[in-house]
Amino acid sequence: MKFIPIYILLAIVFLSSCKEEGLMTYDVKESGSSLYFTEKIDRKSKDTLMKVISLGRTAEELKDSIIAIPVSISGPAMSFDRPINIEIPDTASMKLGVHFDYVTPPMMRADRVTDLITLVLHRTPDLKQERVYLKLDLKANEHFNPQIPIKINSNIKQDITSYSLSYDDMFPVPHLWTTFPSKATFISYFGPYSKRKVELILEVLQLDPELLYNPLTPPGVAQLINWSSYMKFWLSNQKANGNTQYDENNKEIEMGPNAR
Repeated sequence: MKFIPIYILLAIVFLSSCKEEGLMTYDVKESGSSLYFTEKIDRKSKDTLMKVISLGRTAEELKDSIIAIPVSISGPAMSFDRPINIEIPDTASMKLGVHFDYVTPPMMRADRVTDLITLVLHRTPDLKQERVYLKLDLKANEHFNPQIPIKINSNIKQDITSYSLSYDDMFPVPHLWTTFPSKATFISYFGPYSKRKVELILEVLQLDPELLYNPLTPPGVAQLINWSSYMKFWLSNQKANGNTQYDENNKEIEMGPNAR
């Protein structure tokens, strides 16, 4: 079995690093240590602990992936391992034993106040057609009492005892065809989107995928002209040699009208 660390989430968010209200904690001897997810994700929404995972751009032979989700406690470390109680609501479409498994049972290991809940994600066939969702809820047990319902950071309420993620294996559409400010110009050179066209562009031009997918590294006009020109030449050459390129809908792949 092959594993790839798509997201090894090790960053610890220090609660005093920005202006915020203090977390309400409870007497450790009476109610146990308070337990919470360490990450703060998407601070603008009320349910901020969300992670988006897509395998659509990874090699097909890679079947399983590992993610690690940090949790922290408010009380002291102990000299023994302490199990962590996690509940998954029935509404979660990402199923334990089908889409994922725990690598090891969730626990706070001895002499630690921060640890990792580690999941192995399985690349199941249904993920190519639909996105599944998982929600992990921290619940009380004899060791922990996660009675921290929210954290307030810059007047935004954050649920820090729940962690949500989405998971799919669908090939993502590059932002150049969707939210790129010069979208119309790009399409005039590259034509309508298709998954196969993107695969060919990356393969034929040997581009770094970040040039198509990362909004922070958009291509310049000169690059668009050069890329589209070569792709049009390559597609025409393939067609002349009896190897016309078709997309996933069996439609001939063509560049945009401005490609020369």
